[in-house]
This record gives sequence, C-alpha cells and structure tokens, in this order.
Amino acid sequence: MYIPIVYLTANTSYEVIQRAKEETKSYGYLLKPVKGIDLHWTINTALKRHQLERPG
Repeated sequence: MYIPIVYLTANTSYEVIQRAKEETKSYGYLLKPVKGIDLHWTINTALKRHQLERPG
C-alpha cells in the first residue's frame, strides 16, 4: 500500500515537474502561493482517486 502524494512547491521548472510526474505516483502538483480552495480540491481529488485505484 502507498500514500497518495500531492506536491506543494515554489519550483516551476518544467524538468522538475516532469520528473515528479514520471518517477513518483503523485496525485497532484500545486505551485505556491496556493489558495485554500485549490489545496482543498486537490487533496479531495487525490483522496478520491486513491480510493478508486485501490484493488478490491
């Protein structure tokens, strides 16, 4: 079992974002400064996706 990961960063480098997408099972990537509503929906979406992808 794994934990869903949502990145929160100020790094806007395309290479870093691509590496995070390809090398991890991330469920989101938010750039600072982040609004509360964006954080809320990203976390909710990540949790729902994680729930749907769980086997059985």
